[in-house]
Amino acid sequence: MNKGIKKMRFKRFLYTAIIIMLVLATFIAVPACSKKDEEAPQAAIASEETGSSASQTTKTEQPDTSTTEEATTTTGQKLPENLQKYIDVADKLFADGEFAQAVSAYRTAKATLQAASINLDVINEAIEKLEVNFDKAKSITDAARIHFGNAMQLEYEKRIDEAIEQLEEALKIYPKYQDAIDALESIKTLYNLK
Repeated sequence: MNKGIKKMRFKRFLYTAIIIMLVLATFIAVPACSKKDEEAPQAAIASEETGSSASQTTKTEQPDTSTTEEATTTTGQKLPENLQKYIDVADKLFADGEFAQAVSAYRTAKATLQAASINLDVINEAIEKLEVNFDKAKSITDAARIHFGNAMQLEYEKRIDEAIEQLEEALKIYPKYQDAIDALESIKTLYNLK
């Protein structure tokens, strides 16, 4: 009887030790994975730096949606070129009307700036400026998604004319919203509408 209790305690000890090891392994593995995810976009932009001079010409042809052209006026320091590229990519997407991709690019730019080890004033000023376009792009995509969601509900309820109106409204707000474009074409084809 005494041996049975010792075996049960030993098994319980082993199970507890295994669980503790799994929890510790999770705390070690998860941060390592997230660092790799953060480094991937940085590596892609760094590899673009060594590419052609075409990337340099696009910087000078930047529309006035750039969020950091004046970012250095109060501090006297410029944002390093490798960090500026993140913002330039996001600004170009914003200017091209690719608002959902711009939101993602601005998030990446902000995270990269926050992780940078340069003057904090320069970083904060650049973040303040990029958040203007980020907020605009986010509100555009949010509004378009609301109309798209309404359209899908209306289509489900067989209120096709109202669904089409909602999709058209989504496309007025965000003309390159591919889900809305596809849904509108699908509804018009499915119901033989113009």
